[in-house]
Amino acid sequence: MFEGATGRELETVRYKPGRDDDGLRWGDYAMPRIEPANRVDRFLAGVAYLDGRHPSAVFARGYYTRSTLVAYRWNGRHLVENWYVDSGWVPMTNPFNDSRTAATAPTPCTES
Repeated sequence: MFEGATGRELETVRYKPGRDDDGLRWGDYAMPRIEPANRVDRFLAGVAYLDGRHPSAVFARGYYTRSTLVAYRWNGRHLVENWYVDSGWVPMTNPFNDSRTAATAPTPCTES
């Protein structure tokens, strides 16, 4: 968060979720053509009035296999996380040979 008049930094939070892999948990290795750092590094952002009155910054990461969204609002002194959602990822039996839909996984994993 920056002060509009001066550009002074007011607060910074680490991007959620952090980048702890090069795309294995995001589907970048699920196709015959391996594309590390493809879907894991796709980002979207916007502003939404989630409570109908106050602006919140909404950030999205990922496409197709796994998507995450997090929303923050500014309370006048600090960034406060409104919510976070993670679609999870599905383990693959062979990440270099499975299709886009994973092999044998009953439920998506959500631990990081």
